[in-house]
Amino acid sequence: MWLNHRPLRTLDLYATGKTLLLYRTFLDHPTYDSYWRSIDFVPDDFARITIPSLAFTGWFDGTMYGTIWHFQEARSYAPRSDAQFLIIGPYTHGNAPDGGYDYRTGEPMTMVGDLPVAENALLPGLNMTHEFFEWCLKDGRRLEWKPTRIYITGSNQWMTRSIFPPPEAHEQSLFLTSEGHANSLKGDGRLQWDAPNIAATDSYLYDPTKPVISNINNKSIILPIDINSYLDRNDILVYTTEPLNKSITVVGDIVVELVISSTARDTDFVIELMDVMTDGRSIKLGSKAAGQLRTRYRNGFNQEIFMSPNRTYLVRIDLHAIGHTFLPQHRIRLAIMSSFFPWISVNPNTGASIAFDVQSPIIANQTIYHAPHQKSRIRMMLIDDPRFDE
Repeated sequence: MWLNHRPLRTLDLYATGKTLLLYRTFLDHPTYDSYWRSIDFVPDDFARITIPSLAFTGWFDGTMYGTIWHFQEARSYAPRSDAQFLIIGPYTHGNAPDGGYDYRTGEPMTMVGDLPVAENALLPGLNMTHEFFEWCLKDGRRLEWKPTRIYITGSNQWMTRSIFPPPEAHEQSLFLTSEGHANSLKGDGRLQWDAPNIAATDSYLYDPTKPVISNINNKSIILPIDINSYLDRNDILVYTTEPLNKSITVVGDIVVELVISSTARDTDFVIELMDVMTDGRSIKLGSKAAGQLRTRYRNGFNQEIFMSPNRTYLVRIDLHAIGHTFLPQHRIRLAIMSSFFPWISVNPNTGASIAFDVQSPIIANQTIYHAPHQKSRIRMMLIDDPRFDE
């Protein structure tokens, strides 16, 4: 099994029987060095983009983050900033360019993961692309589109705006709290709108030889699926709101700030955000398999900075953007763990080279702090009374 193969740099040969040059090149550059700078886009690159662009993506498209970032940078720096268009639907990577239709069969999507897709979510993607090219390539009629068109899951409605995130979105936090036993679905972890007024901690043991396995009934974990089946572990912390008394619409980046400590010099923290349905299902949200931080990179990728065991640190984990309404009587849930195999390579907690480490894995004690002076929280972009398209 891949879990037991070390070092990570030769996993390509073990798994495929071939040496994969690109895979090894990435591992050979573990910090943001001249290699990454040579292939990274910077404002000067966007300033040289003189053509319009039309970008389709989806809330469950693994490349959504890059698509949104490219749109935002082009809007900021490209000479044709007024000719950049972004469409975000409840789509996957495969059907986003076709507006939710299967590019092979033309059939409309009816489900995405475990969520039904409303008919109004579908767009005539091919016709829209044709209209775009008629304007750009044949001097046709200029498009009278707003720069962004965003579908909000949960509400199942579209909103068009001039920028992303929408200008009316404002930041609000949900704070983590507990009685000290937030472990698993049976724990006492809570999310609340007010900062905690008492100090508490939650801890778990992370054993790299027994990671959380991301495979759930052979469903793609980047889709909005029910993940209750793997939350009932004592090495996962779970925090949940009370049933909501009104709708909460979130449009924009989700950032989780945690005050943490570990007995390891280097370890991982992994997060999942969920909408808990009235029937109890925990539907995962976001375009990534999970949000992740390898703590040696907690201050960025310019250099690896290892932790001092048992010292507290404030860390930030970016889940990227969502566009979702949590309906009344639903609950918001956050899970925290330290592994998500095989989507994320297991961190052996040794602090050695990611590519070449062959040392025996170390069990780490992980602690999350929540107190008036040590706030662990979810930072979200909320829209009050959202205006949807007619």
